[in-house]
Amino acid sequence: MTTPQQSHPPVTGQFAWLAKVGATPEAVATLNDQPYVFFTLVAALVILILQGLFIWYIHLATMKPEQKKKKEKKDDKKKPARSIAWARSTSWSKLNRPDFNGLGIWG
Repeated sequence: MTTPQQSHPPVTGQFAWLAKVGATPEAVATLNDQPYVFFTLVAALVILILQGLFIWYIHLATMKPEQKKKKEKKDDKKKPARSIAWARSTSWSKLNRPDFNGLGIWG
């Protein structure tokens, strides 16, 4: 047996837009009856964000000079490529294959 579906009346009022984003009809009815709940939530979020920004600014403003990151000058010069002598001196067979503790398994 299936339980009958309850049909809710159409949601109306100041906070009817919340029903479109997933709020239940009961939640919308509560907000329409007591709108200060919604505005208290929004005010608390705004105050917490402002408090976080204020704390970050205090942290930034009270840093000692040695704690601040130094601005590095950008060098337009590119690093020189590795020389051909380096490539010839490197044993590519040792770099590309595992050694298995020097057992010489690979030849």
